[in-house]
Amino acid sequence: MVPLHAADIDELLYQEALAAVATGERERAQAMLETLVRRQPQHAGAWLDLALLYCDLGDTAKSREMLDRIEAEFDPSPVIRDLIKLQRGRPCKAASTGPLWSMGFQVGYDTNVNRGASSNRVVLESGAGPVVAQLADDVLPKHDSFSEGWAEAYWRKESRSLRFSVLSRHYEKITSYDAQALSLTGEQAWAGSQAEGALRLQWASAWLGGSSFLNAVTASTGVVGRGALYGVHPAADVALARNLFPAAPAFDSYVWNLRPGLVKIAPAYSWRANMVATADLADGTRPGGDRYGIGAEVMGSRRLAPGIQLSGSGLVQQIRNMEPYFPPLLNTYRNQRLWLGRLELAVEVGRGIHWLTAWTGQKSEDNLTFLDYRSSVLQSGFMIKF
Repeated sequence: MVPLHAADIDELLYQEALAAVATGERERAQAMLETLVRRQPQHAGAWLDLALLYCDLGDTAKSREMLDRIEAEFDPSPVIRDLIKLQRGRPCKAASTGPLWSMGFQVGYDTNVNRGASSNRVVLESGAGPVVAQLADDVLPKHDSFSEGWAEAYWRKESRSLRFSVLSRHYEKITSYDAQALSLTGEQAWAGSQAEGALRLQWASAWLGGSSFLNAVTASTGVVGRGALYGVHPAADVALARNLFPAAPAFDSYVWNLRPGLVKIAPAYSWRANMVATADLADGTRPGGDRYGIGAEVMGSRRLAPGIQLSGSGLVQQIRNMEPYFPPLLNTYRNQRLWLGRLELAVEVGRGIHWLTAWTGQKSEDNLTFLDYRSSVLQSGFMIKF
């Protein structure tokens, strides 16, 4: 095999961007052209195509800025100058002020709706030695099929965006675990000479079985460095969440998450790998008190063919509680190893409609066996964007 040089890779990236423009995938084309001009600042053709694309997207200011740069830095030929002159005289598309909508409906099957324990046996300490207790069968796993619908509205103006989403899941038999959720997320993107990123603030509320279950506010920031080695960039995310449980205030907490890692974005695929550090600080009297975790995470996506995208993620984390779980009956400190995985296949079927199929798995291994659980969810349905 003949290895590809950087210039070959950039040319493939350019051709892929032009193909995306031709098929109407403007946001994807924008991302690839912006990557290309960062890699090849003297690529006049990419700058011109990006200027035209910004005009089509309704960003007149950026389009004019790039046309000025082409004239100032590249000494274009008379033909290109005439094209720039025509472009300046052409009104850009009006920027959309209304929201972009997406919605979907799926059906699925959950093997462990209640996150039931693998065993309902508990070993308790007593003066006479260990005592084996058996919990009610309700703590064991329950399985059921479900239907799920969701909708999302997305507004964007320059570097600011706002996203509102609503979700509802209904189980066929175990309706006490029916769930609804609302979230509102604001984001401010920024770009510097050494890095780019975004600041986010999210409010979320969830109901379980018709009762308020969780209210949360999360502030986070994500940063990706501009420097790269073989196309791989350094990245880091940090987030602080305030979680309130109206029905069980003893479980209220502050949760810190830190994710330093590496990221690569290419025309046909992307991936990110992180270390994950978590501090879950109890604000009440929940069993086990504060929790601290360390682990690793990987996620990625790949375009298998035009209109077909495969994405996935995986996380493994070791978590330890800092207080005995149920003193004085149970003076053991909980040690948990948590596994999370997800695979999703999206197939574009036309007119903004995508068919989605996803698998999600969870597994918890504990030294307190009555807290062990595993679950698997398989669901499929459609999503439409308009």
